[in-house]
Amino acid sequence: MIFFAFSAGFIAENMRENYNEKEQAHKYMQSMIDDLKSDIIMFDSTFTWNKFSRDMTDNLIKLLKENSENTNEIYFLARDITAQSDAYYLNTKTFDQLKSSGGLRLIQ
Repeated sequence: MIFFAFSAGFIAENMRENYNEKEQAHKYMQSMIDDLKSDIIMFDSTFTWNKFSRDMTDNLIKLLKENSENTNEIYFLARDITAQSDAYYLNTKTFDQLKSSGGLRLIQ
């Protein structure tokens, strides 16, 4: 009887642990999806800015070739291109947390 109770308790504990691990893995995956969504938004804004910056650089080169006396506009374009440069950084919060906490073992 004691053996049966001990075995049943062990099985119940094992089932609860598996359930908690699956729940935790699901939360991590949802967090990774959110990180990827923020990466997509960041990538889109960086892509848009790079396109705008490219067009401004083309205008600057055209001004330098055709009309180098218009120093105000050349100065404005040169300052605006370099002052607002944007870099793309990946959001790796969830992955870093998984690495440091040993949670990568939950991902199959």
